[in-house]
Amino acid sequence: MALNWPYENRGGYLYVDGVFTLNAARRFGTPLYLYSEEKIRTIQAHNGRFH
Repeated sequence: MALNWPYENRGGYLYVDGVFTLNAARRFGTPLYLYSEEKIRTIQAHNGRFH
């Protein structure tokens, strides 16, 4: 399955910005919402709102 950046499928496991989501869920519990800081900053820069 092809995923768009910042999501990756590595051997059937989901990673967000290089973070293994299963480990994050174990550490922080579920439900868990992960956001990509790099993606947010890229969008802000593109929209002219980067500080």
